[in-house]
Amino acid sequence: MRKGAICMRYTAVSHVGEVRSVNEDRYLAREEDDGRALLLAVSDGMGGEAAGDLAAETVVEYLEDVPMQGLDNPGRLAAHVQDINELIHKLVQDNPNLAGMGATLTAAYVSANHAAWVHVGDSRLYLMRGEELMRITRDQRFIQEFIDHGELTEEQARSHPLRSMLDQSVGSPEVEPVTGTLDLQPGDVLLICSDGLHDLVSEQDIAARLRALRSENPPDLDRCAHDLVEAAREAGGHDNVTLVLAFI
Repeated sequence: MRKGAICMRYTAVSHVGEVRSVNEDRYLAREEDDGRALLLAVSDGMGGEAAGDLAAETVVEYLEDVPMQGLDNPGRLAAHVQDINELIHKLVQDNPNLAGMGATLTAAYVSANHAAWVHVGDSRLYLMRGEELMRITRDQRFIQEFIDHGELTEEQARSHPLRSMLDQSVGSPEVEPVTGTLDLQPGDVLLICSDGLHDLVSEQDIAARLRALRSENPPDLDRCAHDLVEAAREAGGHDNVTLVLAFI
């Protein structure tokens, strides 16, 4: 666990899971130079051979180097997603064997009282405030429309054969990032995670673990992150599982 200059605690963890041999997830947990803001991200790669690994790596490497000034404007985050999309297109153009590769991206620029976020795919951003866990992002999945219209439950969707089919990813011919902002309060917890967590661990379970975290003094983010990963592994661990936690 790390602690920024304005007392934001944060941590990140990634695990290959129990089935796959390669971890195609990547995360970013980066402090601004003065420690007063964080850039947090999770990217879940997809594609044949090593393409998914490369796609997620491309996303995170770009964000590792991007200037953090101005990222409190979600439009700036969206513009960077377009740049990353072009980078992935260039990689495929140079190596046609990489055709079809892409990655999700859910990222947030976080200060003491504000967050700007950007979202493509089905990694998720959650906000825990008080006793309530709020899902901030909407999964960009083919089956999401069926969930929205009550034709599938969340429980059914977790095991649906088309659950991994995305409407878009970073690497799609065209990408339309969804953006937003959040007003933050002391004691808020932000969680960004790949589908390897939220497809296997219920939101009720996630909420219970984050409530327990909020009751600790000081909060043990490393233990909470480890426990969430272990819960996904115990539920089958059929995918890579990655998460970033921040305690405001």
